[in-house]
Amino acid sequence: MANNKIRHPSAYAGKRIASPEQTYESSNMKHPVFCFQYIDSVYGIEKCEKNEKLDILKTLFQLSLQNWRDLLQKSKSQKGFTTIPREQLRRPAPSHLTDDTSIIKVRFKDAKTLLGYRGDDGVVFHIVWIDRDFTLYDHGK
Repeated sequence: MANNKIRHPSAYAGKRIASPEQTYESSNMKHPVFCFQYIDSVYGIEKCEKNEKLDILKTLFQLSLQNWRDLLQKSKSQKGFTTIPREQLRRPAPSHLTDDTSIIKVRFKDAKTLLGYRGDDGVVFHIVWIDRDFTLYDHGK
């Protein structure tokens, strides 16, 4: 009698684990997803005024309509993502971030900024700080 069971391939069969660079490259055509899981208590959303919260929401909506590649190619004045040296921060980064993780910023109103990092999957942008009063880092640099 024949065995009628169908063997399904493993979900990981034939797949290699991608490096972060490969993951970012393959996810650059995807739209960013925003996460507040690691938001700082001093520079968090609860410190924002009602109009600032609305400005943040509008900015995140506009950013979500674009893909990572386009956002990374725009300048800061065009509401693109730019990086800042970690040494410029006046608050410690979350302990789970490695030294090679880039700190990314994007403007949400005038020169007010959202700062965070791109997750390992290359799609999620983890917002860690909301610099609404220009005290988190030196904005002149």
